[in-house]
Amino acid sequence: MREYAVVCLTAALVTFLTTPVVRVLAMRLKVVSAVRERDVHVIPTPRGGGVAMYAGWRPPSWWPAGCRRCSGPSRTPRPTRCWSPVG
Repeated sequence: MREYAVVCLTAALVTFLTTPVVRVLAMRLKVVSAVRERDVHVIPTPRGGGVAMYAGWRPPSWWPAGCRRCSGPSRTPRPTRCWSPVG
């Protein structure tokens, strides 16, 4: 159970740290949503948040290959104990 907590915290931390970087890049590169008449916001909204979400999801998805519970002596993944959406 401790391993899963580490995976979740890693994903949250990486996403939290990369979101401001992606936001600044979006503002500099002018990748923003223009304000329309029906929108609630009055300043342009930066786009590209999915990049930060992907950056947060990717490192933990590599974790099961090195997990003690997932790997035997030959370091071959055993999907019966640990599971990852992308191996």
